[in-house]
Amino acid sequence: MLELTMLGRMALAIVLCAVIGIEREFHGRPAGLRTHLLVGGGSALIMIIGAAFAASGLTGSDSKTVSLDIARLIAGVVTGIGFLGAGTIIRQGDWVRGLTTAASVWFVAGIGIAAGQGLYVIAAGATGIGFVVLFAVSYIEEWIPSLTRRVLALEVPPDSKDAIQKTLRRHCAKHRVRTKLLSWEFDRERKVVTVKLQLSYWRSVDIIGLANEIQQMTGASNVQIEQ
Repeated sequence: MLELTMLGRMALAIVLCAVIGIEREFHGRPAGLRTHLLVGGGSALIMIIGAAFAASGLTGSDSKTVSLDIARLIAGVVTGIGFLGAGTIIRQGDWVRGLTTAASVWFVAGIGIAAGQGLYVIAAGATGIGFVVLFAVSYIEEWIPSLTRRVLALEVPPDSKDAIQKTLRRHCAKHRVRTKLLSWEFDRERKVVTVKLQLSYWRSVDIIGLANEIQQMTGASNVQIEQ
C-alpha cells in the first residue's frame, strides 16, 4: 500500500506537470509536453525514493541526518534540472530565446518535488499559478511597452557618409527611435558602403515603414532589417 501511495504521488506530479507542458507545446517551444512530463515525474520519483529510504532508516538519534539527506536530494534535483533548462536557451547577439521554457522546466521540477513529498495542495496550487503565469500573462505582455532592438543595414554611395548619418539621426529621432552606428564597411569592387545601425524603439513604431522612408531619403540601393 505504501508503494501504491507513492506511485499515486508520481502520477499526480505527471498530471499536474502536463498542464504546464501542454501550454509550452501549444506555443511550439523546444521543451514541450513530454519533456515537462518526464521532468516532473522524474523529480517526484527521486523524492519518493528518498522519502522511502528516510522512512525505513529513521531512528531517534539519526533524525537530523535523514533530514539533511532529503535537503541534499532536493538540491541535487534542482541543480540537475538547471543544466537541462540551460540547454533550451538560445542566444544570438542581443536576441535571447528559451528563458521562459527553461524557467517552466525548473518550475515543474518543483511541482514534482512537492508531489513526491505528499504536499498535494502546494503542488496543485503551484500548477495553477504556473499555468496562469504562462498562459494568461502572455496576453497582458502584449499591452506592456517593451524596448526592441534591431539592426538596420543599408548600402549607400561612399561619398555620402556624413550627410547620411545626420539625416538618419534626425529622421529617426522624429519617430522616437534611437540610433547607434555599429559599422561602416567599404566595398571597393561594388563601390558601395554598407552602414549598420542599431535601432532602439518601442513596439508601437512601424519599423518597416521607417526603413522604407530611410531608403527613399538616402537613396540606398539596399535596405535590410536584421535581428
